[in-house]
Amino acid sequence: ESEETAKLVEKLVGIKELADQTLAEEGLILTQIVYKVANQQRRQSEFGTIKKLIKLIQAHKETIKGENGLLEVDLKSNREGKCLELSEKYGAMQEACRVISGRGLISKLRVNFFANYLVCILAITSRIHYVCDQVLKTTSKLLGHTPIKPEKPKENSESLKMLLGKRAEPDKEASEKKPAKKAAKKKRRLQNA
Repeated sequence: ESEETAKLVEKLVGIKELADQTLAEEGLILTQIVYKVANQQRRQSEFGTIKKLIKLIQAHKETIKGENGLLEVDLKSNREGKCLELSEKYGAMQEACRVISGRGLISKLRVNFFANYLVCILAITSRIHYVCDQVLKTTSKLLGHTPIKPEKPKENSESLKMLLGKRAEPDKEASEKKPAKKAAKKKRRLQNA
């Protein structure tokens, strides 16, 4: 059992290392792509420049692959003007689309195959962060590390009771006065009638 645990930990650490390496190598390129694309689209520049960026993205796609398929993403090639189908296995991509749209990046892009590639790549990086989190959680559990929970401040029960008692007093007085007020109103109505 301990041998299996050790193998699993090793595998998880390997995935994390792959993710860290990929982000370190490609993170800067991805950032540059996002800004370049937004600027190119605003200036209505020629499509040749965008095609060069697509090659960068396709190269990046090949570097993100895990043995167990966690990081493997299927990007289907398509013609200009057609939307790419996103792999059903990665619902995180659709979520990433919404996040990116919220930041105003997609609104600056035309809906073409390049925009879809960009969304996929950004989604892949967000998936890597998710995988890393899961790896760290699983590794901690397997190694027997329990997260330290912050202690809750102890409440002074006596002072709390006093505070509640003070708050209750005015309510008690008000409830006693209500029947007297109602009786007085009824008496006035009868007199006026």
